Amino acid sequence: MKCPKTTQFLAVASLALLTVAPGATAQEQPRAGGVLKAGLIGEAPTLDLHATTAVITQQITWHMYETLYTYDKNLNPIPMLAEGHVVADAGRRYTITLRKGVRFHTSSSTSRSPRARSSSRSARPTMAGPSTRRKS
Repeated sequence: MKCPKTTQFLAVASLALLTVAPGATAQEQPRAGGVLKAGLIGEAPTLDLHATTAVITQQITWHMYETLYTYDKNLNPIPMLAEGHVVADAGRRYTITLRKGVRFHTSSSTSRSPRARSSSRSARPTMAGPSTRRKS
């Protein structure tokens, strides 16, 4: 059996904690700007996805770049910058239709030239990196 003084003390202590502890506040409205601080397991060698195979670079840039497709909550691919695609030639040709009105970092809208530059750069990187340097 508990002592009445112990029960009374616990009740007063609980009441004191409830009045002193900060209450649940409404979430702040989103605002532009500021600093994002994140804990990572290391430092990325570069933020250029075409120049490295480092997983940490992919983990960081996942939050910076938008891709043609992304994943839903069940990890099924769903369109992001793409509206959809058509598969032809026995699965050897994919035609991807881009969403209308997508703006690039240059503020230009979707047109052939930024896509062509991006595609050709990823297929044939021109910068010297560990994979393109000649071993001595």
